Amino acid sequence: MANGYNHIRAAELHDIAQHAHAKSAVAHEKQDHKTGHERSQKALEHSEAAFYKSVEAHQEAAKEASLSEQKP
Repeated sequence: MANGYNHIRAAELHDIAQHAHAKSAVAHEKQDHKTGHERSQKALEHSEAAFYKSVEAHQEAAKEASLSEQKP
């Protein structure tokens, strides 16, 4: 079932994004602006990837639900 994998992968990507945001916040607190900015950018990239994987998983789940409802 590909849908289960997509949900797991989306959750992993959300965790990676959360970790990246936390590291960015620490870098900002240390006044390491360039590193903090770079980490913030990377965190945003991870968040976007997680969002798109979540959308994909949701769409596949809806498609599977629709197909199972059509079966006699």
